[in-house]
Amino acid sequence: MPSPHIVLIHCHDLGTYVGCYGAAVDTPRLDSLAADGVRFDRHFVTAPQCSPSRSSLFTGRHPHQNGMLGLAHADWELHDDERLLPELLAEAGYETHLFGLQHVTESPARLGYDRIHTDQPLTADTPPSVHETARARTVADEFARLSHDRHLL
Repeated sequence: MPSPHIVLIHCHDLGTYVGCYGAAVDTPRLDSLAADGVRFDRHFVTAPQCSPSRSSLFTGRHPHQNGMLGLAHADWELHDDERLLPELLAEAGYETHLFGLQHVTESPARLGYDRIHTDQPLTADTPPSVHETARARTVADEFARLSHDRHLL
């Protein structure tokens, strides 16, 4: 059986505010992905802040174990020896890509993706223009042009 393609979408402060979780919000593309893929029905966060919580998603370890006890832009950082999800997936034959913003570490390169399609890390002074629809459209177009022969994250 071939390995499945993996698309991991994590958003900043989204919660369950998408249609597939019952919210009265129009999110047809996310709803379609959820209907055809996997979504989390039972979940929790390991920390009440985004960077520590995401660090657990990427390492499989609690923030007190992986070093990310606070926000990435507030001088917190993962321990140097942490193995991250993109690295593990690459070892399994996946090609890994980061599109858009992340707030796991100060440097997107630290996450270990094969290719990074983002202009800058998310910091406290990231300009609102980074979040504009035009940027999202550019990123989506770039993703669509990739060869899908290899598995992508």
